[in-house]
Amino acid sequence: MWVLGIGAPAAAATIWGTFVAPKAKVPVSTPIRLTIEFMLFGLAVVGLAIAGKSVLAGVLAVAAVSTSLFNASAEHRKEPKAFES
Repeated sequence: MWVLGIGAPAAAATIWGTFVAPKAKVPVSTPIRLTIEFMLFGLAVVGLAIAGKSVLAGVLAVAAVSTSLFNASAEHRKEPKAFES
């Protein structure tokens, strides 16, 4: 079990740093980034639920969805608009 306790967070941090972080080594489109975020947060929520921490799992789920969608919305507002005639 200790391997999972060390390996899972290390894998999540590596994936986050590679694809999701603001200075990601491999930038991806917003829909793909959101998919990765939801998958990682979803796994954490499931882990908390399995561990019997259902209230914490619910709080994390709400916080994860809220912040991910807020960040995606903020990114969308920053994108330059195409010139319209």
